[in-house]
Amino acid sequence: VYGINCYAGAGVVYMEKVRVAYDRCVRMTYGRNPEGKSTEQMRDELEILSLGNLVKMQDVLVFGKIIHTGRPENLKRYINTNRGRDTRSNSTRSVQITTIPRTEKLRSSFLFRASRTWNSLPETLRDFSKSQYKEKLKLYFLGRFDVDAERFDAAGRSGPTAAGSPPSS
Repeated sequence: VYGINCYAGAGVVYMEKVRVAYDRCVRMTYGRNPEGKSTEQMRDELEILSLGNLVKMQDVLVFGKIIHTGRPENLKRYINTNRGRDTRSNSTRSVQITTIPRTEKLRSSFLFRASRTWNSLPETLRDFSKSQYKEKLKLYFLGRFDVDAERFDAAGRSGPTAAGSPPSS
């Protein structure tokens, strides 16, 4: 995972090699497989994210830290945050990058990748405390985060639930 934000913007050929190695590690972690389960089934059983969702999760964790702390300043200066009406909320509604990407390489760089993922997150997911955030984010990317149930639980109300689904990997 170390440095994944940097090498995740690499080309398709390189990332395919990383994905193959990542999937081998999943199969080694799972151990013997007499049932003939696919790597995806093993990841699901072990609650391990796919490489694509792992990149998205790490991007969002680092991006959120940049938004909330303002550091490092050399990256923060490219991020324009737009808050909703409730300015007391810690939740950042949406972000815009102040530079226009003119090349595919720049579009796949950390800031642009992370801002797209951040803006696609359900608003309720951004309202958790720091201690719960990483856990809830992982559940979201595993496809096990119930957006409406979390909103109702946080507000102390009950109501119908609908599962939130993560962006495809």
